Amino acid sequence: MESDEFLSKVAQAFGTVPPSDEDISTVLSIASVSAHSSERKMAPIVCWLSAKAGISPKDALEIVSGVVDE
Repeated sequence: MESDEFLSKVAQAFGTVPPSDEDISTVLSIASVSAHSSERKMAPIVCWLSAKAGISPKDALEIVSGVVDE
């Protein structure tokens, strides 16, 4: 299954819409910063945590980057 189709089906199953290309890029940046600043397993966990907190991808990237810069 192609990634766009997979993402669309998962979003539909979750009762939401797929993320924009910009949001996907930002979430991947959050994952990258997290993985390179700690253990690799932090990438999905930090993305999940930001979603659970209801923080936009853009704001989450700013926050995670700030934590790394401390």
